[in-house]
Amino acid sequence: MAEKKPKELPDVLHDMQAGLKVPKDQWNGFGKYPYRNAESILQRVKELLPDGYSVIMQTRIETINAARGAAVVPAQVIWADATLQGPDGDSLTVSAPALMPDEKKGMDSAQLTGAAISYARKYALAGLFAIDGTKDSDAIEPPQKQQKQQQTQQYAPQEQMWGGYPS
Repeated sequence: MAEKKPKELPDVLHDMQAGLKVPKDQWNGFGKYPYRNAESILQRVKELLPDGYSVIMQTRIETINAARGAAVVPAQVIWADATLQGPDGDSLTVSAPALMPDEKKGMDSAQLTGAAISYARKYALAGLFAIDGTKDSDAIEPPQKQQKQQQTQQYAPQEQMWGGYPS
């Protein structure tokens, strides 16, 4: 009887992407929305990870020149790499950036760094495992903005509604 050939890395990744379900099991009390974090994603990934495969997370910091108004200043970008590695050493990697803010009210530099790293890790994992961000907090418009758009559409000038005034 012939030995069963092990799956290739892209096939393993496809199977994991198809079977991976990561609910938004966290709640942001300030913003009032559910979300998932990197730890929740990794927990679910480990349940589907075949023997001999591993997920490797790496983080690096890069200094770039960023525009701040009329000035160009150095800024820190956190890069997170999520790698799926097979038993033969083959691997697939997805990277995601997060710009580190200079400051945020109520947060010290360690908290800012940790928040940027968590954000980048979450999106690197989401990219590697094809987790969609439907109704993610980043995709939700604030209610005030939605209402303003509705009012603007409701009271649009006649020329916008009918394509111009009759001559």
